[in-house]
Amino acid sequence: MTWKFEDRGIALQQLNQLNTRISLLTTISTSSSPNTIHTTQEEVIYDMDKILSDLSDNDIFCCSSVLDKNTYPQLKQNIQTLIRQATSLTIDKQAISQTAHHIFHENEILAQIITKQNTRNIKLMRIIRIGLFSLIALLLFTSFFLLKKNILKPLNTLKDGFNAIKKGQFDTAITINTKDEWEEVALGFNQMVRELHNSYSLLENRVKLRTQELENEKNNKEILYQITSYLHENELSQKTLYHLLHRIQKTYHTRSIYLFLIEKEKFNLKQFIPSDMAEQNIIQRYCHQYHHTLKTSTAPYIHCTQDNLHFTIIFIKYKKNNVGLLVVNFNTDDQNTSHTLQLLKPICDQLAVAQENKHLHEQQKDYAILSERNLIAQRLHDSIAQSLAFLNMQIQSLKNELSTEASTTYQTHIEMIEKGIQHCHEDIRLLLNNFRTKLNYTNLQEAVKSIIQQYQQRYHFTIDLQWSDDIHLHKDQQLQVIFILQEALSNIAKHAKASHITIHFKQQPHFIMEIKDNGIGFELQNNTDQPLHYGEHIGLAIMKERSEHIGAKLQITSAKNQGTCIQFSLDSSTTR
Repeated sequence: MTWKFEDRGIALQQLNQLNTRISLLTTISTSSSPNTIHTTQEEVIYDMDKILSDLSDNDIFCCSSVLDKNTYPQLKQNIQTLIRQATSLTIDKQAISQTAHHIFHENEILAQIITKQNTRNIKLMRIIRIGLFSLIALLLFTSFFLLKKNILKPLNTLKDGFNAIKKGQFDTAITINTKDEWEEVALGFNQMVRELHNSYSLLENRVKLRTQELENEKNNKEILYQITSYLHENELSQKTLYHLLHRIQKTYHTRSIYLFLIEKEKFNLKQFIPSDMAEQNIIQRYCHQYHHTLKTSTAPYIHCTQDNLHFTIIFIKYKKNNVGLLVVNFNTDDQNTSHTLQLLKPICDQLAVAQENKHLHEQQKDYAILSERNLIAQRLHDSIAQSLAFLNMQIQSLKNELSTEASTTYQTHIEMIEKGIQHCHEDIRLLLNNFRTKLNYTNLQEAVKSIIQQYQQRYHFTIDLQWSDDIHLHKDQQLQVIFILQEALSNIAKHAKASHITIHFKQQPHFIMEIKDNGIGFELQNNTDQPLHYGEHIGLAIMKERSEHIGAKLQITSAKNQGTCIQFSLDSSTTR
């Protein structure tokens, strides 16, 4: 359309130029003095031909739908007619003027047509321009709307998602339903958030798990420290062992627990917290039946089954030697048995150290007692025994120097003095032997046999020893039993005038030592059940004091000419 505007403008300009040339040609042809006009007729005609040629090339005349196809040929014909009239030999001024006026009129009509067309086109151009501006505005609004919808809104959604992640909201998910690349980006973002959430959750769980493991390790170390401190701060008595087992049972939720320690090359039950007696009997029978295998085992623990009872034996080791057993019966729903066994192992190690420390302490104590007793024996030997020996020698010399004619009364008194000194000397020697008696607490039976043999050789009476069960006594308890036995045999030898003695050791379940003789006996106070006044009998008082020292009971029954029975009993709870 712009090109048409240009063509129409050029056409109007050319028509004006043509009108000017026509007016000039008419003036030249009709002028009475043509010499005054500087432009020649030939130049004007040449310009007119050139203008006509240019008009022929203009699209408005050859291609326009507004002008008639005969417009240009008619114009050209009229121009040629005017040129012929102007160049004729006989010039007709009126005809030239009429032809020129006709051409002017036609050109004016043509110019009006072109102008009207331009006006219509201008209005159309304005409408088109308004439409274009409206279209541009619509395009701008549509572009902004599409930009906001398809770019800004998804970007803001992504921005909100990233801000939520910054705040630690790893369960955030965004929704973009554009069915284009943004939707794929949203799906990728959600996948990334899920993986990040899983990674964070996994890391958080690992941190919690590690924190719990460290807390459990701390608690286990505190428990081990408390148990270790308790073992080393308290004497390893039955009460201490019971509290230890109770603490283990409460801490590790065991059903029952038993502690065995080696005595006389066998595992003896020292303390326990059973669930029932049947279970206790099964475990004791198992440990006694397989004591050799258990003693030589190198495993830290073993799982055992006996009579459909499942239990675990943890070995108490000291310098790679099995010195005891901790038998544990876990609850059937316990899923942490292996972990619990790992925790109980250092406790068993500390128990082994405490047991060894107890043995060392007892050995030191025994060594100190033995040293003191040897010192007392040496001083008795150096003083009283030597003095008695000297008196005995003097009596023998006096007896030999007296004449055979001496009074029988003198002889009788001298013999009585001699017998008294000999008895006193024998008592001192027996006391010295008792002082030097060294008790091996792992073999009480041999110590008893050694004492019985000494008394049989010295006093020539028969002693029947009966040993019914395995005896389980502490070292101090065994030592007091030996002293009470020696005191009882000494009293029998001095006062009972017995020829046969029966000594019976048994433990079912309490430990009992029973000593019977067939001597002359003695009368208890008023022949009633009133307690015996031990202060009237020094030997009996000594036996009573020794019994009370270890928490035992001493019962004496006797009657005139019916012998005497001494029964020493010790509760089973204090013998393990």
